[in-house]
Amino acid sequence: MKIYEKKYFEQKTTTEQKKLLCVTTYEEGEKNGKEKWFFKNGSLSKEIIYKKGVKEGIEKHYYKNKKIRCKIYYENGRMCYIKHYNDNEKNNKNNKK
Repeated sequence: MKIYEKKYFEQKTTTEQKKLLCVTTYEEGEKNGKEKWFFKNGSLSKEIIYKKGVKEGIEKHYYKNKKIRCKIYYENGRMCYIKHYNDNEKNNKNNKK
């Protein structure tokens, strides 16, 4: 069983340090595990879970301020449900309106 992680960087034509855009885990040539995408500032943009190349579980998208923008629920690669959050909404369980 071959498991490896692949990192994707933005392309730059200058000598500036390239920014990490995405980290993906592969198993036997298919996406398997968490795939993480990043904003240019380095904070997490989205997180996707794959099982044997198919989306599975909860995909999370974030605002640049690190609050959750939306959650997309997948089962066997099929989207089941989307929950959107307002940028100003307190989307932490411990916070009450």
